[in-house]
Amino acid sequence: MDKKDAQELIKDAQIFALNESKGDYTFAIKLMYDQLDIHWDDVQPLIIDKGIRAYLHEQAHTQRTPSPLRVPKPNAPRSVIVGKMPNLWGDILQTWFVGGRPLGDCTKDELLSEAEQHHKKARGHVVKAALYQRMATSMVGNQRVKDKYTAKDVEDMLRRPV
Repeated sequence: MDKKDAQELIKDAQIFALNESKGDYTFAIKLMYDQLDIHWDDVQPLIIDKGIRAYLHEQAHTQRTPSPLRVPKPNAPRSVIVGKMPNLWGDILQTWFVGGRPLGDCTKDELLSEAEQHHKKARGHVVKAALYQRMATSMVGNQRVKDKYTAKDVEDMLRRPV
């Protein structure tokens, strides 16, 4: 099996596991192992590589400490503001990760897929924000949601357009 086929197999197993596990990551991991078991020799190096990259990415973000910034004047042109920003990232093509891969190694399809995921998350955040705002509008003081609304009330609010 070539690398591209192995990557596709991993991606399919990942999608299956996430859909079937309904947010239970421990179960998703078990499902992925089950899906990939017969092809383990082909996919293991790629999974290890992705795991190491994800670990390094996490470490880079937790250990990065910003250097002091000289703040430009509020009405300065954008080029002046950007010019005064220190380079906290190093080579951005190698230190900015997209789906566990350095930005510089990503393909058009990978970028579009990742963009779609971020748009979905953003839409979800907008829906939740609107729901919380709608609910809070009718509440007083320290009143709890369960004391004000029924599950059906909340479901009906969710169905209203944002």
